[in-house]
Amino acid sequence: MRILMLGNSLTSANDLPRRLANALRADVTAHTRGGAKLAEQLNPKTEMGARTLSALQTRHWDFVVIQGAGTEAVRTPERFRENAVKLCEAAKKAGAKPVLFVTWGYRDDGDAAAWYAAVKACCEAVAEQTGAILADVGADFLASDDPDSLYAPDGRHPAEEGTRLALERLTAVLSAEKEESPLVAADDARVRILRLYQLLAEMTDEDNMLTGGQIRALMRQRYGIEIHRTTLPRDMAALREAGIEIMSERGQAWRYYLSDRAFSVPELRVLIDAVQSSKFITARKSGVLTEKLMSMTSKPAEAKLRRAVHATGKSKSDNEKGYYIVDAVNEAILEDRQISFYYFDYDGEKRHVFKNDGEPYVVSPYDLLWDGDYYYLIGWCEARQAIRVFRMDRIERQPELLNEKRVPPPKGYRIESYTREVIRMYGDREPVPVTLECDDSLMKHVVDRFGLHVETRKIAPDRFAAFVKVSAGPTFFRWVFGWGGLMRIVEPDDVVEAYRRTLIDELKLYD
Repeated sequence: MRILMLGNSLTSANDLPRRLANALRADVTAHTRGGAKLAEQLNPKTEMGARTLSALQTRHWDFVVIQGAGTEAVRTPERFRENAVKLCEAAKKAGAKPVLFVTWGYRDDGDAAAWYAAVKACCEAVAEQTGAILADVGADFLASDDPDSLYAPDGRHPAEEGTRLALERLTAVLSAEKEESPLVAADDARVRILRLYQLLAEMTDEDNMLTGGQIRALMRQRYGIEIHRTTLPRDMAALREAGIEIMSERGQAWRYYLSDRAFSVPELRVLIDAVQSSKFITARKSGVLTEKLMSMTSKPAEAKLRRAVHATGKSKSDNEKGYYIVDAVNEAILEDRQISFYYFDYDGEKRHVFKNDGEPYVVSPYDLLWDGDYYYLIGWCEARQAIRVFRMDRIERQPELLNEKRVPPPKGYRIESYTREVIRMYGDREPVPVTLECDDSLMKHVVDRFGLHVETRKIAPDRFAAFVKVSAGPTFFRWVFGWGGLMRIVEPDDVVEAYRRTLIDELKLYD
């Protein structure tokens, strides 16, 4: 049994780690410092933090015993819980079971029972979130018939009798947990081959190979698994037989790497850039997705990828429910049902203002579309009795799935043509055909906006006409105006007149 103990002088007092090692016949390593808080164990810039993070990342442990400062649990419980959760998750990633050492109340700082209750509440919350187990030494202190014998003169540290109680509790908890663990030895062939695959996936690629000797050393350090040099080639052959691409090259020694990757590093870079630049995905969700994508390559490649990733600085959506909204709309499309949702705009103080007079829209969803920086829903709007486009990040909360069947798409509806002609000029108006007269220098912009198949015709040596279909409202008018006279709306007359009125109204602002 291999145990890592993380704590402060409450853990190291009276040589508890050594005594626990003797009681369990275990290999126990302790990272402790008087007054240390959990954040120090997570900080790579501190000596102890660097040792702890290295131990969790490079060695195999059966248990990680985590003891935080009681003062932190009482005075800043949120910080205590946050750091305890991070350590528990790091322990689990190292293959260990996290154990929370619940300490006792301090007698020199008020009510010891209330102090202990605050520490236990923090530990219980962390255990519920992470699956950690509790070693409730504080409860043993509280139940003692002779509490005076448990404390050192400072009223905080344990006396010899207090450490004995802690030793008994930790020994009982760890022994019971070990007995309940699955009866599969670490060097079981099934576990060994799975761990070998895990190591190759994490540490190797075509630019970072490992020799047989390096693999055997890492398997020993990380997982406590010994592999004989004659066993390793057979394990590699077993992985290949299972369809996993393990490549090998022979130099002074055989070198191995995992070639079987779902995504190459350039592909991951493109995906990460797309996530980072998307306005639909919130900043927090972008970070989570980026970390997940990076985990799909080797550690050496991840380090290079991480150095190349930079936040774009673009404004991002603040709608954290975006994932669930997309999922609900997709479910409605698959089940052929209508949905109901609130749709908002912003007022002058950046507050959400619901459209449709504050009433929910009822929509028959047809398609979800990613275009430019945003996700869009295209569907039949009951309030407008027409196809409308909704930006997904402007849907207030997860749509309600209604019992009514969807209204079938109108005859001739095709997502491809609708996207090309309408989506980037969306609005509350019915899309209409519009003719534009454009300077030749604008052709690339018209193609970018409406697609390569947009209908155009040469009408003068330096001008062309474009025939497009748009929702002729403010968004479209702003786009036309932005070309500074190089583009003109020719027809229909009502759109020309609406644009002319918009320009006049704008000019009045400067009278």
